[in-house]
Amino acid sequence: MRIMSRSAARTRSALAMIVPSGRVVLRRVRRARSAGSSATVGTSFALDGRTVELTTGRSRVRIDGQDVGEADVRRDHGTSTVEAWMQVAAEAAPLVVRAVEAQSDGVRRIAWLVVPGTPEASAVEAAGYERESVWAPPLARAGTPHELWARITRPPAAR
Repeated sequence: MRIMSRSAARTRSALAMIVPSGRVVLRRVRRARSAGSSATVGTSFALDGRTVELTTGRSRVRIDGQDVGEADVRRDHGTSTVEAWMQVAAEAAPLVVRAVEAQSDGVRRIAWLVVPGTPEASAVEAAGYERESVWAPPLARAGTPHELWARITRPPAAR
């Protein structure tokens, strides 16, 4: 059995705390890079005879030229996940969910962050997403409880 000095033990302990922090930083760097990369969601496209305008990142959502709210759509290339949040008019929520799905080719998972009991939560549930957990709200909505709803769109490849 090898006995370590106190300084070696402290160094090892400090490194054990830095590694998880590094992972968080790496995820944030990936998100920042993906925000400027190719769009996950197109700027304008037709859905059920209506024109939906929605871009990657935090932006206003317009349907048939009318402002219906805002959404934040990000693609995490490291996990092949599209992460989305929206605050839109009740009648627009199902269209926004379908718009994100329609333009999320090649992703493994789509995750929505919604406030429980809102039209957004109902639209996500109706689209077949499953509630995963209670989740921390976005910074702009601090103090409001949120839930994470997700769906696997493409299972991981078998090894």
